[in-house]
Amino acid sequence: MYTNTSCVLYLLSNDYKPIYIDKCFLTHRKIASATKQGLTYQESAFVMFKSDRSFVFNEGKDFICEGNIQLNINTSSEKELSQGIKKLKTFGAYTVMIADHKNFGSFNLRHWELSCK
Repeated sequence: MYTNTSCVLYLLSNDYKPIYIDKCFLTHRKIASATKQGLTYQESAFVMFKSDRSFVFNEGKDFICEGNIQLNINTSSEKELSQGIKKLKTFGAYTVMIADHKNFGSFNLRHWELSCK
């Protein structure tokens, strides 16, 4: 698999502890939609990485950042969690909307595909 960056996953099922992925493929996309006010753009991303590890995704509540972000999110209270997620978004975090584990074929074919916004 062609890789172009590293990523960090923040999963609700893992109490938003960072999971570093050293090799992944991430491509940025801009989606335009026409409204009464004109064109609006929405940033999105598509991410693939090799792994036979089983992750539990909560789509819409999990995040992924490009690069090696060293941010620990405090989940002890709702206020701390909210502040941590806001700080994570300042690093350009994407929300994972669809997570698909392609767990078939040989070990070299097994990978995750994430659609993010």
